[in-house]
Amino acid sequence: MHVVRQSDLLSGPPPGRFHGNHAIVIGASISGLLAARVLSAHFDRVTVFDRDVLPSTIENRRAVPQGQHGQGLLASGLRGLKTLFPAIDKICSTPARCLAT
Repeated sequence: MHVVRQSDLLSGPPPGRFHGNHAIVIGASISGLLAARVLSAHFDRVTVFDRDVLPSTIENRRAVPQGQHGQGLLASGLRGLKTLFPAIDKICSTPARCLAT
C-alpha cells in the first residue's frame, strides 16, 4: 500500500501545470464527466471510475437520490457547457430531444 505524505502533495507540480499522461476522475456525476472533459485537453488519457455501471437508457441511478428531483440549468451553466461542447445546441435543440439523446 502506498502512503501519501503531506510533503508529497506539496512537492508536486505548481498549480496549473500537469505531469504525466493519464488523469483519473472518481465519480461519473455531471461534475465528474465535465471534469473529465476539461482534463482531456491536458492529458492523453482520462479514465472515469464510478461504483455503479452507468445505464444505457435514461433512468435514475441507485446511488443518486437527488436524480428523482426536478433539475434545471442556469444560463451561465449553459454558456459553460457550450464552451466545452460546441455542438450542444444541435444535440439539445429542444428539451425533449436533449432527454432522448
